[in-house]
Amino acid sequence: MKGSFTERLLLLTLAAEDAASHENWDELAAVLATREGVIARMEMDGEELAPETMESVRTVEARIQGHLARVRQDAYAEMRKVLSAVAASSRLHQSDPQSSFEAAG
Repeated sequence: MKGSFTERLLLLTLAAEDAASHENWDELAAVLATREGVIARMEMDGEELAPETMESVRTVEARIQGHLARVRQDAYAEMRKVLSAVAASSRLHQSDPQSSFEAAG
């Protein structure tokens, strides 16, 4: 990828947002690793981001966190549904083991 470190950082940050919004976790991990390398190189070279660029990066990072929070909430909701179903099945089995066995088979 050619261009300044600032351009690379912005493009990689946007690519990370895209990967997060599509729940493409392998791509997100790869993009974030590359992004960390760019940040490390910027620090080694003493390159700093302009305040408006830093604000843009922070805005996109906040959107990425929002995507991840929604995915986490969805996963917790699904887990609660599964646990409720397991608990209900367990209660049914405990109240009448023979009928729940017959219903299953």
